[in-house]
Amino acid sequence: AKPLREAAMLIRHWIAKNVVTVSPGDSLLKCRALYQTHGISMLPVVDGDNRVVGILARSHIEKYSPAGETGYEYIEAIDILDKTRVKDRMAKDPVCAHINDTIEIAADAMLEKRVSCMPVLDDDGRLAGIVSERDIFKSLVSITGVHQPGVQLAFEVPNKPGELRRLISLIVAHDMRLLSVLSILKGS
Repeated sequence: AKPLREAAMLIRHWIAKNVVTVSPGDSLLKCRALYQTHGISMLPVVDGDNRVVGILARSHIEKYSPAGETGYEYIEAIDILDKTRVKDRMAKDPVCAHINDTIEIAADAMLEKRVSCMPVLDDDGRLAGIVSERDIFKSLVSITGVHQPGVQLAFEVPNKPGELRRLISLIVAHDMRLLSVLSILKGS
């Protein structure tokens, strides 16, 4: 059996791999269509070598929505979206994760940088996928084993060497199968 960290905690197992991307020279009108067609809120901006050079959030183009409801205002907004390039509105140097990072590292970076998704890069620095808050939640649900048959047990044990081994010995002595172990330090 693979160790839990190898099997479940690597981000590579949770990312979306078929990522919709745009290039710096694309129009915001194209991006708007991609947001609507694919139901996404972020677009990684990549160069010709599939290296991430920025990220464009749906909110970066929402301000170009028609102010009123007349046909003229709508046409004017569409014209602005068509003429404005991604490179002029994208966030440069986005926070990225590495394909071999763990879910915890990605989640921590997303919390610290206050982002809802991150491009994930391979060993060559190219886009390998994207990880979102939803992917982080899916991994947490999977890791806890909540959908597996059985009983979930919670124990509060002192943070001292040997305590976890003692607890696991009790579980084994009662012929129970251990699916996962999650821990938190008091005060965390």
